Amino acid sequence: MAEECEEWTPSTVDRLHEIITFPSAGFMMEPSDDYNEVLPNIFLGDKIVHKCKIKYLGIEATDFINFDLTPFYEQAANFIEGALDSGGSVLVHCRQGMSRSAALLLAYMMIKKKIPLEEAVRIIRKEREILPNEGFLQQLIDYEIMLRKKGHFLNQDKK
Repeated sequence: MAEECEEWTPSTVDRLHEIITFPSAGFMMEPSDDYNEVLPNIFLGDKIVHKCKIKYLGIEATDFINFDLTPFYEQAANFIEGALDSGGSVLVHCRQGMSRSAALLLAYMMIKKKIPLEEAVRIIRKEREILPNEGFLQQLIDYEIMLRKKGHFLNQDKK
């Protein structure tokens, strides 16, 4: 286990910004669509889409770098997984669909899909412009470090 951790280097906010802005030649872009399917049956956006039989999880969070979103990671991840397991779809949204919602979806991908943070950012960024604030990015980095210390990604790292 220690050998796996020694090969891995924690990401940085600057590295995540590079991944986020790479498709737009270094520019930070706002989403051009109201929502996008970023994973099968998982949509990321800035609008509430009205559908029948919708289940809702509201997380009151401000988009400030000093707001701690970490306490909501497990709750959001469990909600997303539960909706998908019951055959539903999920819309993760916030005001602009690029900071709070993206951070929670990245946490879900690390927790439930065991996808390392940088890879998760690349996956979402292929489908939608995102820009979690620097505080949220650092919280995700710290969370990934904690998950790695617990051996959470060991099977993924061997791929």
